[in-house]
Amino acid sequence: MRTESLMNIMNVKAECGSYRDPNTLYKFTTNVGSVDTVTFVDSNIVVSNTIDVKKAANYDFDSIIALDKAGRFVSMGAINEGIGVIKISKADVGRDSAAWAVTIYAMSSNHNFIYPLAQSPSRQNEYSNRVRNWFPENTVDVPSIKESLSSLIVDAVKLPYVATSIHGGIKTGNSYQTLFLGEGSRTTGRYDRMSYLSEINFREKSVLDLGANTGEMSRSVRTLGARLVDGYEYDPYFVEIGRAVNALVGATRVSLFQGDCTRAALYENFHYDIVLALNVWVYIEKVISIIKDIAPIFVFETHTLDHGINFYYSRLCPWFSAATCLGLTDVGDDPHKSRAFIVFANSYDDINTHVHQEFVEVKPYFRNLFLERTGILTQREALDLAARCFAERSDAKWGAEDHCSFGREGYFDALLAGFHQFMMEDYKVSDENFYLKFFAYGVTKGVIDDKMTSVAENAKWLKRKIENKFEDMQNIMCGFFQRVPPIKLVEQAEGGFEFTTSDGEKVRCSEIDGHHRFFAAQLMGVRHIQCQIVRDEKSERCSKI
Repeated sequence: MRTESLMNIMNVKAECGSYRDPNTLYKFTTNVGSVDTVTFVDSNIVVSNTIDVKKAANYDFDSIIALDKAGRFVSMGAINEGIGVIKISKADVGRDSAAWAVTIYAMSSNHNFIYPLAQSPSRQNEYSNRVRNWFPENTVDVPSIKESLSSLIVDAVKLPYVATSIHGGIKTGNSYQTLFLGEGSRTTGRYDRMSYLSEINFREKSVLDLGANTGEMSRSVRTLGARLVDGYEYDPYFVEIGRAVNALVGATRVSLFQGDCTRAALYENFHYDIVLALNVWVYIEKVISIIKDIAPIFVFETHTLDHGINFYYSRLCPWFSAATCLGLTDVGDDPHKSRAFIVFANSYDDINTHVHQEFVEVKPYFRNLFLERTGILTQREALDLAARCFAERSDAKWGAEDHCSFGREGYFDALLAGFHQFMMEDYKVSDENFYLKFFAYGVTKGVIDDKMTSVAENAKWLKRKIENKFEDMQNIMCGFFQRVPPIKLVEQAEGGFEFTTSDGEKVRCSEIDGHHRFFAAQLMGVRHIQCQIVRDEKSERCSKI
């Protein structure tokens, strides 16, 4: 690239400003471009970079940032038409050997995620040699205790320690959370919740994390832009580990305290913007009437869904006027082990302000003769239809294999018949539920989702799976469509289904998880329903908050 062109790009001021605190940035490992040249212009090192145009659009990149080997801020510059240029002066770099190497990341002024640019050894050497020329040969190495501290944390997590809570003697293992220890290192534990936390706008918010364990979620929301995070955890050993991790990774404004979240007195004079309460319902149930007034946004993850999602809505919705489900976690064959990630608030205006969700238009993605026959119904009409389907049920009529496959009219007749039975039997699926037997028969004959074979072979799993479907239908029929998990769409250019997002984007999909939710939304005339789009590109994708 010509020198004058480099200077023109360097003179374009980045909208994000001239500094970002590296302690608040969340590093991904996916390369999104490359370092092209390292040159010396007017006593400055100029690093020219190319950023993948598609990834720049997906991730909303508008600038690049250089961090040295010690993770310190060096410089930043703007991205223009896929080209990012950083000017680094002698005053920008540290006076030690950690300054001899930099990593260039692409970033956005709208979020705290940064993605590296690939850098060849020759480019690294060019940069290192130019920086070395600025300083004496006896420049010192920077000592570090990080390796020792990391080993200490790993050993602490491996200790066969099980905490016992003051409430009910509940046991919690020592490796409950996965700890990220920097440079791609992590301990084993439960998966992090960043995919859902990133849909919430934490920028400049104060956050209270209840049952913080070792503080991984506290650190996560700090990297998502939270102004400060206070985490309370009953077990002092977990607090010690969490504080050690804070020191290791350089987490700032994340404070971990030993405290009993079951005690009302703990919350005296507490005021925050967001409360985080993940997997702690049994501890906070008796103090939820106090917690609801601490912040306008309450971010909640259920325990395992042994009792279904409405178990939690029935207990929390009396305290909050609005709720939206961001999705399910820990999903596997056994639906009892799944958990729901939900945001509660005092109004849907608060949710819309703080949560970014994608929606799709509720329009037919295949010809549904059943819906063509019924049209859009009111709640009363839908419940009456379900009662008629149950009254007219017939094994002879619906036992044939061609009626079992999803999309046939007989399938929806059986679904609504079973739903009516569920409503009449105290919101439970019995062994005699018509749809349960219908569904199991269809899976056995290979005409209903073959991925459900292992579920259909386990009576308890199958009952819970069907109860989940019926709870979602119940919420949609009652007008609470935001309480159901989002429809999951797997994008594929050659996919056989087409959807339109609320922004007008056409999305072709090969797989859909949520056919029954979509059916219920169509039946009730819902215009848009929340979705999760698994993009065709095989890389991390952040929300545009």
